[in-house]
Amino acid sequence: MEPVIDGVSARVAEQHRALIDLAAALIPDDVPAVRILGAAVLLHGLLEPACLAPILRLVDPAVRQALEDEHEQLRADLLLLGELQGREDSDALVLASALHERLRHHLDRDERTLYRPLGRLSQLPTTGSDRRQ
Repeated sequence: MEPVIDGVSARVAEQHRALIDLAAALIPDDVPAVRILGAAVLLHGLLEPACLAPILRLVDPAVRQALEDEHEQLRADLLLLGELQGREDSDALVLASALHERLRHHLDRDERTLYRPLGRLSQLPTTGSDRRQ
């Protein structure tokens, strides 16, 4: 039987926890730091479909689509923040603060939707049989 959680999935889960810690430690209007966090979250999101397949198969398709759509909106906001960075006005600070909050919310939702269930699946006993569904 194929393991429900393998070493790669475990590493992705560890990275996710590190991103949550990083987001909690950041100052919300630190534009460069929010841009780095956002880029890391998006890069991490590219790994999730392949590394979290056992859980993603169980997630409602509408929820999966909402998470994908959120990645696209985060990407667009990060590009805008990059354009605003370095200007004299406060638009970049306001956007960085709002984006920081959305990144934290996104990480929290991923935690509830993907990573906690993945942890519970990893604790299930495995059988010696090779049953496939």
